[in-house]
Amino acid sequence: MLSASAKSFTPSSFNPSVAPAPKREQFALLPFSTVEALAGCSRAETSIFLALALHADAQTGHCWPGRARLAEITRLNESRVSKATTGLERKGLIRKELIAGCRVEYYLLPQ
Repeated sequence: MLSASAKSFTPSSFNPSVAPAPKREQFALLPFSTVEALAGCSRAETSIFLALALHADAQTGHCWPGRARLAEITRLNESRVSKATTGLERKGLIRKELIAGCRVEYYLLPQ
């Protein structure tokens, strides 16, 4: 049996009805072969690939975050984002498709 003092241990500042909900974070699972392939990439390319992976569909690897969103996540400027995605495409890690002449969609490629 608990003593009266043990029953009333709840801190006075704790109120479950006002407690903030835990932050829901994005995550990506990468196969080891992809991690090995990223070893040959620059820091910017690796950061961009990981940001793309956060947005990509798990089955197809398809995603379409804009350059501004990728720049926000990686803290790179938008021209550096473009250079990094071009480097990733040359290395065979992603495929870029220009849609309607104004938007780029990305596909993460299996290694």
